[in-house]
This record gives sequence, C-alpha cells and structure tokens, in this order.
Amino acid sequence: MRIGIIQTHGLGDIVIAAPIAYYFIERGHEIFWPIDKTFLSFMSFAFPQICFLPVTAEPNNLDYFRYEPESLLNNLGCDNVYELYSRLGSEPSKHPRFQECLTFDQYKYGVAGVPFKWKWFLSDFLKRDLKSEFKLLKKVVGVSTSSYAFVHEEGSSWSVNMSDYVSSKLTTIKAKPITSNPFDWLSTIEMADEVFVIDSFFANLIDQLNLNHFKVMHLVLRSPHPFTPTFIQPWKYQ
Repeated sequence: MRIGIIQTHGLGDIVIAAPIAYYFIERGHEIFWPIDKTFLSFMSFAFPQICFLPVTAEPNNLDYFRYEPESLLNNLGCDNVYELYSRLGSEPSKHPRFQECLTFDQYKYGVAGVPFKWKWFLSDFLKRDLKSEFKLLKKVVGVSTSSYAFVHEEGSSWSVNMSDYVSSKLTTIKAKPITSNPFDWLSTIEMADEVFVIDSFFANLIDQLNLNHFKVMHLVLRSPHPFTPTFIQPWKYQ
C-alpha cells in the first residue's frame, strides 16, 4: 500500500514520528511524507526509504499544515493517510478521545496504530553522514578540548540560559545554525561528557537513539504535560 503521513513541521516532531514510517516500510508499504521544503535535503538523506515531498505554502496556516499535504498525498493515490497532529490550532481533533487521554507523541503512534515502543528504534533506521559529523566536531571542539558539555538552549519558539546549570570546569559547546544538516551534531553530542538541552529536537534525538552514557543528562522542560514527549533516558529534569 501507499501510506501518507501528515506532519509538515517541527524537527523534533518529525524525528519522533520517523519510526512510524519504518514500521510500515518493514511491512512492505511505501511511505510518502510532505514536509517543509527547507527540511527536504537533510531529511531525505537521514531517512532515505521515506519519500519526502516539499511543502511550498507559507508556514503557520492550514494550507501549510494540512491542505497542501493532503492534496499531494491524494494526487499520489495513497491508500491510507495519517495526520499526526494531536492539536492544530482551533481545528477540532480527528481523534478527540486520543487527544484527551494521550501525550502528543503517544497520540501520533496511536492514530497510526504503531506500537509506541517503536519510537526508540530510531537508530535502526537513521542514516548518518560521519564525514560531515566529524568535520563539524573538529570545527566546534578542535583537537585540544578533552572534556566538554554539549548545550542546546534555543529552539524554534523558546529559549533558556543554561549557564546556571553547566559547570564552569567544562568547555561549553553550544548548538548553533552553522551546518545545513542538524544531524551533523550527532558525533559532537556522543563524545560530550555532559549534555544540557531543552525539550526540543536534540533532546528527542538523544532519547530516541538511547544515548545515556553521559555523566550528566540535563533536560529543561518547557511545556505542560500533554505537549511534553515521553522520555525514558536518565535525565535530570528542570
């Protein structure tokens, strides 16, 4: 079957939902997924078995989040289409009972009928560009820094100052938009002694890849319960 997924935006949301696509791919289905056109290149590299489609509508309206994706998937003749938003502005939920009872990441798996444990199978599917990862590692860490903390304190719509949490004894490596592929940060994250992140893309990536070897894993929460994803690693929450 041809299966369509509607989740246009939110890097963290797309990472959360990527294993849903591979659940169906492993069962012989084709996956078509419209996303923000600026994500197309690196998402297509990271998840090559998913057919990502560029959404060209302006962000922050229903054309962008729902109608253009629906049109693209209908034109491809998808047999099933799963819209993964637990909430979409003032629009009524397509699954109000799930919306009422589940966190937003559980909702995505619930509406697709995929076991929630698949969320933590991400490492089975993610394709990495180690050459680009080590290039970025060398750029931001250099050759002389042996102990450092990876810090992510600014998301798409929220930020926090992590200076109160990070030890002054550690070099701080902050995630910044210095690469066109956010997955390039993975080697820098893996080699850090400690991580300090907000509830956003990198927190989801660390948790879903089961990275838990750090001396300290510090997570600053930002949303009420229904909008906070499920984390299973040994985070210290703030």
